[in-house]
Amino acid sequence: MIDSNPNYTHSLNFFLKNKCFYVKDSFNNIRKLIEDIHAYDFYIDKYQISHICLVDLSGVLHYFIYKDNSLSSINKFKLNILSKKIKNFSLYTLDDSLNVFFHINLNNKSSNIYHINFNFYNDTVSHNIIKNVSRYSQYKIKSSNNHLLCCYNDNSISSNSLISIYFNDLNKSWEKLNKLDTIYLLFKFCSSLKYE
Repeated sequence: MIDSNPNYTHSLNFFLKNKCFYVKDSFNNIRKLIEDIHAYDFYIDKYQISHICLVDLSGVLHYFIYKDNSLSSINKFKLNILSKKIKNFSLYTLDDSLNVFFHINLNNKSSNIYHINFNFYNDTVSHNIIKNVSRYSQYKIKSSNNHLLCCYNDNSISSNSLISIYFNDLNKSWEKLNKLDTIYLLFKFCSSLKYE
């Protein structure tokens, strides 16, 4: 992955090769940062700090910042799931937190979406599981106006209905939208999608 943040003075290329996590700077200097990694994602903030989340092969989630050619550990914890089962690892930011998402397939019909929220200001970690997500349709997560929205097909409902929920940052939980909110947010969400 290459970040081409226009405010960033040097481009960085983070990549995974043979289960090792590397960084390559704009001067083509390559450094191995960590070994035994299954998945990662990163975000460069407006202060030019790289926020990196990694899952290692033992199932531990690590949160690092990379600044001034140095990698600093912020937090880590055991996920209690096999790392090789983790799919679609991704990051989203809110004003005060970094949000990690991935899913695990449970069987031929269902998945669970896992959400981990790292608060920048008080170093707290919260986690949520969105259960019974249909494996036959893609779930969508959108970050907009400091809100997170998730749309998915619920496998536990016979009609396989579209469910829309939002992350309440105050109580660190996912809540269902009322119908008016759902219509408005879904319209904004769908209009932001790029169709091929």
